[in-house]
Order: sequence, then structure tokens, then C-alpha cells
Amino acid sequence: MKLKKLSFSKNIFFNDLKVYGWVGIIYTIYLFWMIPLPCLQNLLGNDDRILCIVDIFVGNSYIYDEMYIIMSTYPIIIAILLFRYLRKEKSYTTIHSYPYNRIQLLNSHILAGIVLLFIPLAIVIFIVMPMNDGQNINNMIIINWFVRVFINSLIIFTTSVLVGVIVGTSVCQLIVTCILLLLPMGLYLTIEDLLLLFIFGMGSFSDNVDYMSPLFLPSMDGFSLGLCIICIIILYILAIHFYNKRPLEKITDIICINSLKKVFKYGVTFCCMLLSGIAYSYWFSTNHSLLRFFVGGIVGSVVGYFISEILLQKKLKVHKEYKGLLVYIVVVSIIILGVDMDILGYETRIPSISQVKSVEFSPSNIYRRDHKKHICKEKENIQDIINLHKQIISDRIEGNKEIKIIYYLKNGKKIKREYSINEEDYQSYFKSIYGSVEWKVDSNDLFGKSIEDIYNAKICPDNVKMGLTINEPEELKELISLVKEDIISETYEEMKGNTLITNVYFYGINQEEKYLIEIRDSYHKVINWLKNKGYYKDIVILPEDVNEIAITSQYIAEDWIFREHMNNVIYIKDKSKIEQILNNKVNKIEQYDNIQDLRVYVKYNLFNKVDNFFISPTRKLHY
Repeated sequence: MKLKKLSFSKNIFFNDLKVYGWVGIIYTIYLFWMIPLPCLQNLLGNDDRILCIVDIFVGNSYIYDEMYIIMSTYPIIIAILLFRYLRKEKSYTTIHSYPYNRIQLLNSHILAGIVLLFIPLAIVIFIVMPMNDGQNINNMIIINWFVRVFINSLIIFTTSVLVGVIVGTSVCQLIVTCILLLLPMGLYLTIEDLLLLFIFGMGSFSDNVDYMSPLFLPSMDGFSLGLCIICIIILYILAIHFYNKRPLEKITDIICINSLKKVFKYGVTFCCMLLSGIAYSYWFSTNHSLLRFFVGGIVGSVVGYFISEILLQKKLKVHKEYKGLLVYIVVVSIIILGVDMDILGYETRIPSISQVKSVEFSPSNIYRRDHKKHICKEKENIQDIINLHKQIISDRIEGNKEIKIIYYLKNGKKIKREYSINEEDYQSYFKSIYGSVEWKVDSNDLFGKSIEDIYNAKICPDNVKMGLTINEPEELKELISLVKEDIISETYEEMKGNTLITNVYFYGINQEEKYLIEIRDSYHKVINWLKNKGYYKDIVILPEDVNEIAITSQYIAEDWIFREHMNNVIYIKDKSKIEQILNNKVNKIEQYDNIQDLRVYVKYNLFNKVDNFFISPTRKLHY
């Protein structure tokens, strides 16, 4: 009996393929035109066929980008065509008079759709794979593309099938399917924006948001494949459930399932409230407030509620249905006020040091080239970060520096917070954290390398001077040791205030790894070593290396600033003034920290190269 219920009708299945097979043929021709044909042309014309195949099947080609919209739309069109009979009373009545139950009917149409999705992709694979000579590309790349596209097509198809069973028109099926595919991601991002407005310290948690829509899956790995299969099964079960509940007499209603009409009505109301409230409070003003969100949210709720009522009831006079809207507004207002009042204690939740295993502390003004996570494990640093966190919560003052704090607890959980602060208000905390040996060692990859890991060192000031390269092992060892000693001994004030002298690029033994260390005037041991070796004049910018300097408070293209003298730009050629300016560079660690910093354009003698850096107006310069 169970097998019979899960069976399908061969007649209906083959009839669907006969009636709608032309759509699959057109799709197959399109795929052949976009993939095998270009690969075949490259195969016959030159030796770039492997690169062509790789670019298409890993999604790096413009061809794949153009195809993506068609590949996402095709499953929706197939589902709309297969379930067109639900929109016409004569067809609907006739098909349901056949000696098949509804599960058999649904299975027959779904199986026909799967075949129409599978065969065009399979044909493309069988044509393209023989073109691969097996030398530079693994066939698994092509197979992975096939699996990814087919699974994504199945999710889109089953979503459209579910929507087609619920709604009453083909146009509505198309629109609602597109909305439903984007709804989880859209709701997540919109609710996150709302929480960011009203919860102090709320951080962004959108790292894995791509997994919320099959349209944006980053790859088809084991996790995403399992997630997709689960979604397909759930969508199929829901389609069966609602198909069995669909009344015969309701053909053209927007929502044909009575139990889902309220879901539709309040879902539209909620989405309109979020969009309108966020737009009014966040997008159109920098003055965020709960009042602004309420004003925008109420307007959106009213519009969404009555539009959904008009669609459901098919009439304009729906003003008497206001009671449900009032109840909705009261309930949502209580929830939002509870979030704003932090009744759950989210804003003030700080773990004790005994609960913390490690802390990721990432201030935006720290100039880290490798963008790695900075993890603090020493108790002193963890306690300093906790104390800083407490002070930030106590002050609740917004600034222009963003910091991220993530506590990794011993029980496996984590607490994530993000704040915008003014660093100068918390210098005592930053001084302690930045001044610690752990921070300095973790901030510089050079500390994890021995002399055997380094091939050579190139010293030059931003590649505007030839500089020099140190290959001799003993000198290289001395330089690495002195750089490490100067980094460890550097104070917080020196990190922030001293001038950049030159750059040292340490290259790994494979010559692919590169570690950049900025030599500032606080690196006394390194500078003295360079001077004693006679290298100093070759690796720093001297006034005689500069042809002309231009100072301005605005950005100007480097190709234009020296073509002719411009207004509001100071041009300097005097060597003594040039030397004074060169000695007052703002470090890259604090570049863009002060919007009042002046931009300096330097025209060098070598190759007529133009570079730029910043100087601070707070430092006294006489030019």
C-alpha cells in the first residue's frame, strides 16, 4: 500500500515529457552554445582549451556569469509549465478525475521535471569531458560543476513546485518563488541591521549568509551538499502535504491553502515593517533612533497589511480588518522595546577571566598585512581586554575606530561584540595590550621564522629607490635578530608617533612568502647596524632623491598633480623643507586615523616616480 502511494503514473510522466520536452531541447541548445561550442573552437584553434574549460567549470569565466541567470530561471519555468493545470478549472477537474491519487500525480510531474533538468546537463558533460586530454585538468572539476548546478536546480525546482501548489496563478508562482529563494538571506540581513541599530555591541554574524540561499552557495562541499539534500526532502514533503489539502474549488486565489493565508498576511506585514523601518532609521539618516524605526515600521506595517488583505480578499474595501493590524503592532512593539531595553542582558554580558580560554581582539586601526586573527591567550592581556570591554560598556560613547572582541570560552561557546570607539579615550588599555610581548610576537610573522626559513632581505623605501638586498647568512641573521629586538622594545607611544624610515621585505626560502617590516626611527639597533655597515644612505629617502613635493588636504590623481601648479596645493623644492617633511611622515599604523592629516605627493628623481604619504598638521612644520 505504501509503495502504491509513492508510485507515479507513466502516462502522465511521458505526456509531460512530450508536451514540454521542447523547453528542455531549447535549454540543451543554449548550454551547448555557451559551453561545448567555445571549448570545441579552442580545441580546434589553439592550445587554450584546458584554460577555457577550467574557467567555465570553476565559475571564473564571464560565460558562467551570463549563464547563471538562465540556469536559475529554467527550473522555475519548468515547474510553472508542469503545474499549469492547477490554474485552469477544466484541466484541474479533468486531471483529478483520473484514477490516480494526488501523490501519484505530484510524483509524476516532479519526476518529469527532474528529467528535464538532468538530461541537458548530462549531455553537456558527455560532450565536454572527451575534450579534456587529462593533462592539466581533473575530470572531478567538471563533475563537481555538474553536481553543483543540478542540486541547485533541484532546490529551485522543488521550491517552485511547493509555491505552485500553494498559490493560484503562474505569475504569482514566479514572483513568490523568487522571493522565497531570497527570503531567508534577506530576513537575516535585515533583522541583523535592526539589531545593530538598537543593541550596543551587536556584531555582524553574516559570515555564512551565502548558505541561506541556493542562488549564492559558495561551493558544493560536503556541508552544502547535505544541507541542499535536506532542503529538497523538506520541500518535497511540504509539497505533498499542501497538495493533499488544496481545495478543488479554489483555483485562482492568491493563496489557495486556508491555513497559510494568515502566514502570508503577517509575513508580508512583517517584511514591509522591517524594510520601511530600516530604510527610515538607517539608510536615509545618520541619526538612528528607536522613534525613527517605529515611525517607518508602522507605516510599512499598515501598507503591507492592507495590501495583503486586498490580494487575499480580491477587493479594495478591507479597512474593517484593522483589528488584526492593531494586535500585530502591539505585540511587535513589546518585542522591540524588550530588545531595546536589553531584558536578556546581552549588552552587559562579559565573561570572567576564569571562563575565557582565549580572546580575539581586532582593532581596525592596527595595520596588519596578513589579516590574520589576533588571538590573546595570556591572562594579563585577557584581563586588559575585559577591563577595556567594561569601560566601553560604561561609557557607551561612539567613535570612529571599530574594534572586534570575540571571547572563546572554555565550554566551547563564544561571545562576540563589536564597538566603535575613540582610541585616545582608552589609551591606557591599548598601551598595555599593544606593549605586551604576546601582541608584538603575534602581530609579526617574522617571529615564527628561523634563519633557515628566510632566503634574503630586501631593504628599500616603498620601492622608490633601488635599495639593497642582503643574502649573506651572517648579516641576514644579525638583521633578523636586531629587528626582533627593536619590535619587542618598542613602546606604544613609539608605535603611534614615530616616523617611517624604510621597509624591509624578508623572503622565504621558496621566494613566495614575503614578510614586510616597517623600520621606524624608534628601531635604534637596526638603524645603527645599517649605518655601521654603510647601508643607510642607500635605503632611505634623502632630500637629494626628491625633485619636488606637493602638499594638499584633498586627494588628487598622482598623474595630474605635477603637470601644472594647482590652486590649494603647496609646491616645495627647497631641500631643507623637504627634509623636514620627510622626517614627519605619519606611520601607516595610524594612516587615515586623523581626517585632518595632509597628503604629501613626492616626485622622485628616479624614473620620475610619484608617491604619496601623510603628515599631521599637529606637528609644527614651517613651509
